[in-house]
Amino acid sequence: MAKMGPRNALKGSKHPMALLNESQVIEIRSLYQSGKSVKDIVPYYGVSKSTINAILTRQNWRFLNDGFPAFKFN
Repeated sequence: MAKMGPRNALKGSKHPMALLNESQVIEIRSLYQSGKSVKDIVPYYGVSKSTINAILTRQNWRFLNDGFPAFKFN
């Protein structure tokens, strides 16, 4: 069995603790870019506002190359 470490860690929906999948993360970023607020997005996915913020700022799901920028909050 291969060693587990930062380079071999399970990412995205392959991680057993993942609450969202790749298509949902892309949809969240798309909704935000189209003008929806974080407050409007939260109820659709059953995750916290801080989880949505982490997705939008690329603290989470950073590896997902979806063409959206890392959003910044004031």
